Amino acid sequence: MFYSRVFKRELTSSLQVLMVMALGSVLSSTCTFLLLSPSLPERRFYEMKRSLARDRLHDQHESFHKEESEQADKLAEQVRILCLVTTMESNHEKKAAHLKNTWGRRCNKLIFMSTKDDPLLGAIDVDVPQGKKYQWGKAKASLKYVFDHHFHAFDWVFVAQEDTYAIIENLRYMLSVYDPEDPLFFGSRIKSKAKQGSVSRNAGYVLSKSALRKFVKEAMTDRIKCNADLEGSEEIEIGVCLENVGVKAGDSRDSLGRGRFFPCKPDSLVGGKIPQAYKDSAYYSPSVGLNCCSDMAISFYNIVGKRMYEYEYFFYHTRPYGIKHTFPVPAEMPFSAASHG
Repeated sequence: MFYSRVFKRELTSSLQVLMVMALGSVLSSTCTFLLLSPSLPERRFYEMKRSLARDRLHDQHESFHKEESEQADKLAEQVRILCLVTTMESNHEKKAAHLKNTWGRRCNKLIFMSTKDDPLLGAIDVDVPQGKKYQWGKAKASLKYVFDHHFHAFDWVFVAQEDTYAIIENLRYMLSVYDPEDPLFFGSRIKSKAKQGSVSRNAGYVLSKSALRKFVKEAMTDRIKCNADLEGSEEIEIGVCLENVGVKAGDSRDSLGRGRFFPCKPDSLVGGKIPQAYKDSAYYSPSVGLNCCSDMAISFYNIVGKRMYEYEYFFYHTRPYGIKHTFPVPAEMPFSAASHG
């Protein structure tokens, strides 16, 4: 009887120890999971990334898209574009992530300049105070970062906002007839203090490799040629700085004189409701209706967050049956390659 009671007591103790050990293991795993897991917003961001990775937009199993990008892929090797997008921490998940998952994937490299480092997004803290009045300081710091770290790897820099939607294939098509060693910039040209005008930041603008070098090495180092303050309008200041160091404004219109960069949505242009600010500032008078824009349009603005997937669908997936598109060599520009207008 004594040995039986001892055995039962030892068995009970052993079971209690095992239960405590098991409970401790569960609690330890739970705590580790909670400590190592991202916050709820970050988890949604990760889940969105994983979902989009499973549902790639141009999988080879989609018969309509098989080998359709062969020509575009070849051009991507010849016309190397670094896309530089400005954002802020509060918009990483809300806006920037959607840009990265749509048109941003077609850049040779995509960098976000933000108010906080974010390795998952590819965002770098630009170390400039947040706010509209500091947009000039943010632009200068961003372009200098690209020059310091990526200058030799790319031919052109496309500077865009997080609400800009860009068709990178059409941008490469336009740039393919230009030499990146020529000091040029392109975009939605606007009137400014510079004789040759400036470019709209909302529509996005492009600097050649040579233009970036001149901007960083000659303009930014000279307080007379370029505003050295952090405060200022990017649209106003960039045009003055580039003109002062001999960078020429290229004409981005197509051979029919239609624009390719737009600081507004397509429905504003087609519907004839162009923002008054755009009408007042445009270097060339904007058109409305179905003839508003080039068939090889490059950028539109105010495409917020998840709306980018709608544009992705209409630009890259839907197509009318029986319509065949032909792509000739890049058409001549209506004026000289670096027209002063």
